[in-house]
Amino acid sequence: MRKPLRVAGMRTKAPLILLAFFSALILCPPFARAFQASNQPEELQNLAAAFAPLDPALDLYEIPGEPDYALRAIFCSDRHLCEIGVVPRYFFSQYHPDWTEPDSTPTLSPTNYQAILDEIEKVKPLGSLEVRSRVALMLNLKLNFKETYENAILERVTFPHSQERHSSQPGYRIASFSVHYFHIVSGRIERKTFDEFDQMYTVRIGSDIFWVKKSDFEHSKKGSQVTIEAAGPFGHL
Repeated sequence: MRKPLRVAGMRTKAPLILLAFFSALILCPPFARAFQASNQPEELQNLAAAFAPLDPALDLYEIPGEPDYALRAIFCSDRHLCEIGVVPRYFFSQYHPDWTEPDSTPTLSPTNYQAILDEIEKVKPLGSLEVRSRVALMLNLKLNFKETYENAILERVTFPHSQERHSSQPGYRIASFSVHYFHIVSGRIERKTFDEFDQMYTVRIGSDIFWVKKSDFEHSKKGSQVTIEAAGPFGHL
């Protein structure tokens, strides 16, 4: 007779335990925040630890010591990071009218650029460098460098001190930069392109353009259904 009583007692306690748990979530905000944070992807927790929120609706974060810049996070559909961009705040003036373009173009020093990149590495690592940029495309007096890493493609826009276009060494002022992480993409390859100038491999899957590594580019055929690692799509910033 005691065994059924013990089972019944356990069933009686279960709703009480659940009630106490959800009451703690409602009545104790710090506990609720800790519970929510523990259920977020690790990289989201790392992002919140490294950079203070600036505009959560736009996924913008503050960059210590750089009041003219903002860090923007771009997420995949599964809420994992697809891209991190560091750009001047006035890029978002349509949402923040007080973020007006300054009289002089904001730039990052090579030292500050590297410090921000080091913090981004703590959020989601780029991995080892695989292909270093050799030349850069010049647009509007800016040089655009792209480097391929194990986990991402780093795109850096700089202002050169001269017209030298065959060096990616940080002797320049950095206007902005983005880290495009590789993530799984599935679909039909509509087009393949290799840009000889900057040695980048691109594919169009559906209506979206992605960067891919050379090995995936070579093993993917136009018109085929694929599931590959790709960086993009583009046009967020």
